[in-house]
Amino acid sequence: MRTPSNLPSPGWSSEDQALYYTANVLSGLLSGVKPNAIPRTIALMSPAEDVVATGPFRREHFGVAGDGSYQFRKISKRSSALTAGYVMARNSASRYNARQAATPKWRSMDWGTLHLSMEAFYFQSEQGLSPWSFQGVDYAHMVGRSALEFGGTANSGTSVQYRVFSQWSELGLVLWSLARNIPHPQLLDLFPQEWKTRAQARGLGLPPLED
Repeated sequence: MRTPSNLPSPGWSSEDQALYYTANVLSGLLSGVKPNAIPRTIALMSPAEDVVATGPFRREHFGVAGDGSYQFRKISKRSSALTAGYVMARNSASRYNARQAATPKWRSMDWGTLHLSMEAFYFQSEQGLSPWSFQGVDYAHMVGRSALEFGGTANSGTSVQYRVFSQWSELGLVLWSLARNIPHPQLLDLFPQEWKTRAQARGLGLPPLED
């Protein structure tokens, strides 16, 4: 099986090419053929692992950014009406910001280079290398094109949820589900008909994937 090539061209993006490679990987793995390894540039958790794809990513996490507390500014009895109004406005804004920070929602986390092996996600950012073994991922599903959501339990025992935006998100879902032997309902929905039509118009032979 060929290693991924992602040279964008008019009407065909690097995301399209990554999806074409993903289709070939899925077809190959279902037939017992593993994708070719690419040169590794990071330390892997196991010497037997192979990196099969790498590219940019952006990641979000679901959680809070604060505990709801904020610094309350007191109003002096000698303060003018203008000063008192200003302090009250600042307190109101601080209270609102504290509530927002304590509200669980999707928040920006990091970005950098995603390395995919047959056994794990490796997120390389300014904070260092963060590996996530497929065995530590409890669930995963696509929430959009090139957008993978997954959850698991961190080493601290805390449950976490991430959203990964990368051209290799679909491949990540394929590798995780097959490594865990999970018959994921989204596997064959990764390749929309519109994309298949454009691939065929470019003369690309699609692998045998059932509709």
